[in-house]
Amino acid sequence: MNKVNKYILAILFIIPTSNIYAACSGGTCCSVSSGVTTIAADTSCDIEPDIYSIVMKKFYLCTSEPSAPTASAAVQYTSAGCTQIVSASSGSTVAITPGGDAQTFPGAEFTRPPAGVYTHGVILMDNVFTINWKKKFNARHFGGDGSSQGLYCATVAGSGNESDNGSTTCSDDSTLTGGSWASTLRSFDGSESDVFVVTRTNLNNTGSDISGYLVTSDEQLTTSKGAVTDLIGIQSFASPVVVTKDFKGINFAFGVNQGSHIWDSDGGSTVKIEAGGGPFQVVLTPLSY
Repeated sequence: MNKVNKYILAILFIIPTSNIYAACSGGTCCSVSSGVTTIAADTSCDIEPDIYSIVMKKFYLCTSEPSAPTASAAVQYTSAGCTQIVSASSGSTVAITPGGDAQTFPGAEFTRPPAGVYTHGVILMDNVFTINWKKKFNARHFGGDGSSQGLYCATVAGSGNESDNGSTTCSDDSTLTGGSWASTLRSFDGSESDVFVVTRTNLNNTGSDISGYLVTSDEQLTTSKGAVTDLIGIQSFASPVVVTKDFKGINFAFGVNQGSHIWDSDGGSTVKIEAGGGPFQVVLTPLSY
């Protein structure tokens, strides 16, 4: 089965709530019962990884909706009243574990936004997402690396495009451990077609909408998979963010309960598991003096 990965990230400027950090649940999630995961032949679903890493480069708060990137123009930040509050020209790598703890960003610089009412957020990040997990399944499956069938499957140490094979290994050995697999996103539709824009509305019933764009090094919308270097997300906040004189900072946290997308790449009666990145949420909690 060719994976159809409707990958999108969410930038939620809200106080963290339990549903953001709960185990993967909903229509896109694999069935899990008593710690045992089920995936049917020729299907795909989302699971919660043990570790999920991203590389953030920029983050903006905006007073109005910025224009989307096009094949000939980058996001127009100035006209939308955007302020860049995070800058990491070489990228700031953040390793995330389930639970939503506040994160730090090594090598990043932070800028206090001016007083104002902010309705949108924009994030620029690398298009490589590193996942690490091990799961017990309800049936013996093959690993993407050509390993024998087993009840336990895990990511392998390595890297590849979202449509590449070889991301997992399987065994009947319960001591199997996961490696860090760096998954490169070049299309929101895997190998099926070139899909470089995706939108999701009313995220987690919060009223927030987001659009994701795969872009080139000049932050313009890509026209080919080979030219993709980054991902831009433009988010509308459910409620405007008001920055006053009492504002002193922001806590960044992440929800990764759907952070790995897995699928059967065999196409027959057996299941051969492959894995890539899945959606996550950036949770921003404003702090006041």
